[in-house]
Parts: sequence; C-alpha cells; structure tokens
Amino acid sequence: MKVGVISTTIFKLPIAGYGGLEVVAWHCARGLAEMGHDVYLFCPNDSICPNVTIVPFGVAGTINEHEAYGGYRELKNQEGQIVRNAWGGYWPHLLQMDCIIDHSWQKYAYLLKMEGRLKCPVLGVMHAPCSTMYSSPPPVEKPCLVGISRDQANHSEALYEKETKVCHNGIDIDFYKSMQIQRTDRYLFLARFSFIKCPDLAIMAALEAGVGLDMIGDTTITNEPELFKECMRLAEQNSPNWDRSKGKQIKVIGGVSRDETVYWYSQARAMLHPNMRFREPLGLAPLEAQACGTPVCAWRRGAMMETVNEGKTGYLVNSLPEMVEILKTNKMDGLSRDYCREWATGFSIDVMVHRYNELVQEAVQTGGW
Repeated sequence: MKVGVISTTIFKLPIAGYGGLEVVAWHCARGLAEMGHDVYLFCPNDSICPNVTIVPFGVAGTINEHEAYGGYRELKNQEGQIVRNAWGGYWPHLLQMDCIIDHSWQKYAYLLKMEGRLKCPVLGVMHAPCSTMYSSPPPVEKPCLVGISRDQANHSEALYEKETKVCHNGIDIDFYKSMQIQRTDRYLFLARFSFIKCPDLAIMAALEAGVGLDMIGDTTITNEPELFKECMRLAEQNSPNWDRSKGKQIKVIGGVSRDETVYWYSQARAMLHPNMRFREPLGLAPLEAQACGTPVCAWRRGAMMETVNEGKTGYLVNSLPEMVEILKTNKMDGLSRDYCREWATGFSIDVMVHRYNELVQEAVQTGGW
C-alpha cells in the first residue's frame, strides 16, 4: 500500500538532537516501510529514512508553517509565498497515495479533500491540544482524526462531535534505558522552561519538601524571560533544613543533548512533572523517565492519567500540597524501577507503528471515520 507520511517544515529528518513530532513522523515512516508498505515521507530537503522515498518540500526552517496558515489560496506575506512554493512542490504526490498520515501542524492535505481531488483517507494526527489545532473540525465528511492519547481523543470528540481514534506517540525503549549507575537523592524536572510546563511549581514543591532538584530544559526557545528570571530567583533559595554541604538545593542545568537526558533519568530519585496549567496531549519525557526506571509524580490531568500507572510507576496529584506530601513521605522510593521499565515498554515505537498500521488498514478498508 502507498502510504504518505507528512512531517513539519521545521527540521530535516532524522533530527540530530532532541525532537518532538518530527521524530514520531520519521519512526512512523520507517516502521511502516519495514512492515512492507511503500512509504513516502514529505519533509525538508536533505532528509533521509531507510527504505522510504523522500518527497522534499524546501530547506528546513525557511517555511513558517504557523504564520502562513491559509494555504496557497490567500497569500499575504513572504511566509505565505514560501508555503505556497512548498505546497506546490508536493501536493501532486499526495494524489498518488492510498492513505496519508499527516503529522504536520496545519494539515494542508485536507485542502485536496475539500476540493474533491483527493480520494484517499487523510489521518489528521493532533500533536497539540485539539482546541489549538482546529477552531472547528476539517470540513470533510470523514476527517479521520487521531489523538495521541485517549484523553485528547475524548476532548476532540466533545469539541467537534467527530470520532477520534487513538495512537500514543512511542518512545525508543532501546535508547531510553537505565545506565545502571548510582541513584542520587535528588529529584528531576525535565521540560522546557515554559509557563505551561510549570518549572516554578517544581521548584516550590522541592523547597517546601526540603529535597534537592535538578532542572533540565531549554531556556531560550520559549521566549519567556520573566518566567526564567522568577525560576532563577526561586532557585537561589534553600529550605531551612537544607544541608548546605550538599551544594545548591535547586540546580538549573539548562538544555542538554538527547544522550545526556538518559544520564539524568538514570541518576534521578524520581521525576516531577507538575502539569497543573497544561492538559498534556501525551508528554514523552515522563515515559522516557519510566523507561529508564524512574518513577514520576505528575498532576492528575490530561494524558498523565494514561501514562503513569498510579501507585506502581508514580503518583498523580491534584495540588501543590499533595505533591509536597509525596516528596516529604518518600512515597516514590518504594516503587519498583523494573516495573517502571516494563510499563513504559507498552508505549514503544513498535507499539505505535503497529497501531498506525491498524488505522491505515481500517481507513482504507472502511473509508475512514
């Protein structure tokens, strides 16, 4: 079967460092090709993927997909012109597919469905909260929406009244595995320093509980200098009972490479993921941590209710005081690191690819949903 997989315009594939949905798109294409499909990966120039035909649509990073929303019909600025050039280069290839999996942000493939030119199903995968992806569902009879968690799919169905299938994003469990090094007594926060990721709440919890915290995450791309300034102010504080001979209680490490994240997961006592302000569509970092044998404490919100097995691979809380209590009572120390790993294997890349294969087969055989 000819399957088209559309990535974003931002990064050539595979990504050298730590990536998000582009990594998922690359593994999706590679895995479906290994299963025998004739796969075409739509992505920036100079991308490579084993046993997959690359359909390049421009130089990575020169196409601002977000600002150019509106497609090739309405050109208002230079970004829009660039997108038209990219779209003009690859849309004819889409007409040759038996099924399309669109991981991109704006999902221009639906334009062909709206015009009646594209007969094959388009699986529209939502990698962000669905309310930010569409103000209304794509105006086609069967948009074949796919959520990356059951919670996101439920939200989509409530908003759009359109059936939404589920395929959890997968992690590389061969890459994310414990280095079998000595665990420290310090907790870990690993996410970008963004308001929605709540790094300030992680610091507050650690200070209130009197525990050490290492903070890993990009501090530049979010463009939230006031939040970072507040985090640095909080990080200069110590709990009254903190043993200063141990060094700083709160250490802001900043961004690290993908390889280095495995070290930080492997040495951490447990991970704090205070997603109070954000209904996580999935959240890869908590899964990566569990694959490395590290329990997770997160908010009882969004996909965390699916990816954290409460009482076995971590704990879910409803408030900052509840998180503090988890830390003060050392509750995560008693959880099995081996079981954390076992649980995380259920969210592997192989599981994800097999699920996409099921969805492709269903969409083609039934006409979609």
